[in-house]
Amino acid sequence: MRRMFVYAALITLVAGAPAMAARVYVPMIGAPDGNGRAMPTEIWVANGQAKTAVTAGFVRGGRVAQEKRFDVEGGGRLLDRVAGTGEIGLVAVDAEEMAVSAWIPAGDGNGVSEVPVIGPDDSFHAGAEPGLEVARDYERLLVGAANVSDQAASCHAMLFDESNVEIARIPFEVPAKSLARHDAAGWLGAQKAAYAQVGCDREFYPVAVTTQTGADGATRAIVAKGTGPNGACKQIVTLALLPGDRQWGITLQGLVHQATRSNPKGIVCIKAPQELKIGVATYEWDVTVGPWSSRDKSGVHNAAYFFLERYRSGVIGNINVVGPNKDQAKWMQNVGMPRGNNTVAKAAFKAARVLYHMIYTFDANNKRATWTIQDAAHVTIATVNGNVSPGNNQTLIVKPYGNGGLAGLAMVAEFGNYLGQHHPEEATIDWTYANFRVTLIPKI
Repeated sequence: MRRMFVYAALITLVAGAPAMAARVYVPMIGAPDGNGRAMPTEIWVANGQAKTAVTAGFVRGGRVAQEKRFDVEGGGRLLDRVAGTGEIGLVAVDAEEMAVSAWIPAGDGNGVSEVPVIGPDDSFHAGAEPGLEVARDYERLLVGAANVSDQAASCHAMLFDESNVEIARIPFEVPAKSLARHDAAGWLGAQKAAYAQVGCDREFYPVAVTTQTGADGATRAIVAKGTGPNGACKQIVTLALLPGDRQWGITLQGLVHQATRSNPKGIVCIKAPQELKIGVATYEWDVTVGPWSSRDKSGVHNAAYFFLERYRSGVIGNINVVGPNKDQAKWMQNVGMPRGNNTVAKAAFKAARVLYHMIYTFDANNKRATWTIQDAAHVTIATVNGNVSPGNNQTLIVKPYGNGGLAGLAMVAEFGNYLGQHHPEEATIDWTYANFRVTLIPKI
């Protein structure tokens, strides 16, 4: 049964996997079963071609040790004997990013729990404190972080009970390119956590995994998914009913973010008082284009990034201007789509160092998204149109998902990129973002 489940997942990945090799990291969490033995993590690579090859190896001392080459036939392959039994750390895999998946099988061999595969778009920036929903009625809770940077990290985990009261704070260190996780019982005693937040001072991915042994004696692990903004919230606002109609929205007048080297990314955290079923979401804001990045003038410069929980299947719009020699306006979204799938739309656009008024409309009703670029007088000078597949009967579901310091969070707006992000994403130093408004029209 377990192998059939994994193969079904591989088929989905094959259909959506882009033909682009990347280095990804898979956490070897070593969650203990009922007898104290570490539960294995299986790494699979999907392949829609006749035959391909990937390499993988356990990371020790910040370097990949004893890297192995695997020939992957059509369909997929389990990467066996990459790490020693019970080893805790990271396995580096060089393969098509979306073709890699990882699972912890249940103790009876029936069922699996997905393990995050950490790619360039999955890790969190230093200073972020993403949240993790902890499975109820667990026996053991392990919390920690995968440090995917080249330097040692100082981290902390905050644990909250069901009433959203912080009940423990765990400090810990993580060596470069490594994983650390700790049994929360040492800090909680008999108390139970319902939510966790993890933060580090290096690029990282948070870890929270629970185990429970059933009446049949089989242990099952549940690995939480990290959610939330890629940094600290600079502003926190709550969606409210607009006067005179049934629409929801927020308005931030004036300057929202001015990108500097010490503060390159602006983050607006948007809460919702309840679940909202939205037919059309519209975002409006002003961007004053500054100088192009000195690292790569032709790189991707962020105009705005709107998402729900996180990158995978939650991007409403990642909206970018591509600099000189390429001169494009482009957006990407993946709301409601399987992992590895998205839609991208682009158009020729040569940006000048002036103010632009921008409107991005995610029309779930009609499965279309449109980015309208206007000049300072609100005259349209470019449009970028494309298809979306929101699912849920063509509905954008906006619902609170956070807890702890992220309680009530439902949507995030980020403006600009960090310094040194993965190429071709470039920081927008001296760009300004202002007059931000969100309008959500419920599904009829």
